Amino acid sequence: MPPQHFAVVGSGPVAREIGHCLVRAGHVCTAVLSRDAGRAAEAAAFIGAAAGTTRAGQIPAETTLLLVATADQAIVESARSLGRAGLAAGRTLVHFAGSLPAAAMRLPETAGAQVASAHPLRPFSLESVDPSTFPGTFCAVEGDDEAAALMLSLMREIGADAFPVQPDRKVLYHAATMLPLTFAITLHAQAIDLLRSAGVPAATADRLVASLSEHSRADVASHGPRAALHGPIAHGDVPVVGRFAEAIAAHRPDAARLYAELALATLALASGSASLSPRDERDLREILRGLRAR
Repeated sequence: MPPQHFAVVGSGPVAREIGHCLVRAGHVCTAVLSRDAGRAAEAAAFIGAAAGTTRAGQIPAETTLLLVATADQAIVESARSLGRAGLAAGRTLVHFAGSLPAAAMRLPETAGAQVASAHPLRPFSLESVDPSTFPGTFCAVEGDDEAAALMLSLMREIGADAFPVQPDRKVLYHAATMLPLTFAITLHAQAIDLLRSAGVPAATADRLVASLSEHSRADVASHGPRAALHGPIAHGDVPVVGRFAEAIAAHRPDAARLYAELALATLALASGSASLSPRDERDLREILRGLRAR
């Protein structure tokens, strides 16, 4: 790919890390635009940009790609400001938010611009910016065809595991990532609480759940979710699941509905497997729906 002439809007960790990676790959950062002159200069030095500025009008004319790496709530206004400065038409605007589609930058002020979004799925912190850790980062890309194709190429060039998502389902992608990224932590904490309610020492409960979580992740990575399933639900052990339901309802009623919903989802995943008969599946569903209704 020929070198891209890009400017970065924003001076935070995303701006610095991605900007640095692109420059290291041979692309040209013409400017860093920030509301704070000191941060603009600092980010420009880190990235290897030609200049840091607080004025959009100082972004050079040869800039064809504008990376809006601001806070999510500032993206639309940043795109509007770029358009008002005459920097949108004929250029590509890209933002890095997870739940906001690229189309959010399609405004009257940005008419004539191509828009795209690229969402690196990893935490960023200004205290620990380290571009060397970026390769391997999963990155969802969507937007106008040409702009999305460009960003897929650029993200892959700097080492991201970049993939396309449907523009009208971007938020669904982002919601899905919360299941392993955030809700797995919640489930981890719930399991520890249940173990402690059963009298297991806190330190042992912590180690036990961590070990089981690691084992499950390894199984899923090796065999896929369906084949990695084990336990009484997957094997159709109706009496055991019944006892689970009674124990949770009696000792931790606040966790009963969560357990029931997760167990029903597990039952759906296991449905049709050789270890789960239709009769057992029906009986398990009845038990779990009863638990959910309590």
